[in-house]
Amino acid sequence: MKQAIIIITFLAGINASPAFAQFKKGSVELSLLGGFGSFTESTVPYTRSSSTTIINLSIMPGYYILEGLSFEPELGITIIDPENGSGSSGLSGVANLSYTFAFTEKTYAPFVRIGYGISNGLQLPAIGSFIVENQGSNESSVTIFAAGAGMKFLIGTHAAIRTEIEYRRQSYSNSEGGEYSGSNIGLNFGITILP
Repeated sequence: MKQAIIIITFLAGINASPAFAQFKKGSVELSLLGGFGSFTESTVPYTRSSSTTIINLSIMPGYYILEGLSFEPELGITIIDPENGSGSSGLSGVANLSYTFAFTEKTYAPFVRIGYGISNGLQLPAIGSFIVENQGSNESSVTIFAAGAGMKFLIGTHAAIRTEIEYRRQSYSNSEGGEYSGSNIGLNFGITILP
């Protein structure tokens, strides 16, 4: 972990220059993220909980509505650890609002984001492993609440390394009264392109 921090700090300092125009009203950006974390699941009315590793991949185009405030729709895929789980995957879409703090003469910009969305599946335990339970048209979708905070380390004027800690909660209820929910905290890394 210490080596990763040193590498990110080094890369952020190479040819870095303050690039405040990227976070102004009307500007756009594109983030490509990958991350990992642990998933904790619980079910009601049963008292059962489990945990496993997950991997997230997502693409997030962003449009700045106001200076620093952007709308970032996120399209993602979640993959469950194939060694300790089923290796299944699920697709999701989340509408995020993000605020980027651009400081004068700095080569980094902290940000926070919050979002709400849906997914085609929720990770549930099944016979000692995990699956993604795809919901049919007669069932409600899995809902997602996401919140995150991180840093954009500027590299020149057209790119940034993006790091983020994210909390994500998923929930689903069926017509028989079953309620399922799960949450995870993960670490995301990626690159942001600033045209």
